[in-house]
Amino acid sequence: MPRRKSEIFRASHEAWNRGDFDAVFQDADPDIVVRPDPSWPEGVAHGTEAARALYEDIAQSWGPRETVLEELTETHDQVIARFRYPIHGGHSGVEGEFTFTMVATFREGKMILIETFFDHARALEAVGLSEQDVHGHSP
Repeated sequence: MPRRKSEIFRASHEAWNRGDFDAVFQDADPDIVVRPDPSWPEGVAHGTEAARALYEDIAQSWGPRETVLEELTETHDQVIARFRYPIHGGHSGVEGEFTFTMVATFREGKMILIETFFDHARALEAVGLSEQDVHGHSP
């Protein structure tokens, strides 16, 4: 029986928290596209090697901290995940907390696209949902 998209995504998230970047992309299509929020200085990564390099750069820049998965919603071909990420600037020493939403799109059991949004409502809108759709009531 194939694994659910949410199980695959959770395993990838757990690998991120362990710093195991090979395992992060274990269930990714070799041609995966990782598209950060447009306001990030990092650009779009194409393929698992470029995606891994992008994730390693982010971990190095912000310091090794575990992301906290706050909410996970699975749709027909996507997983929408809301995160909280405590940060510690490796060079600046600046401490803070960062929230973001990732949308992972799947095809045939493989992640083919990971998009990151700083605005949760914008992430939901990008996949044709609203808070009401996800939670069944107005926020």
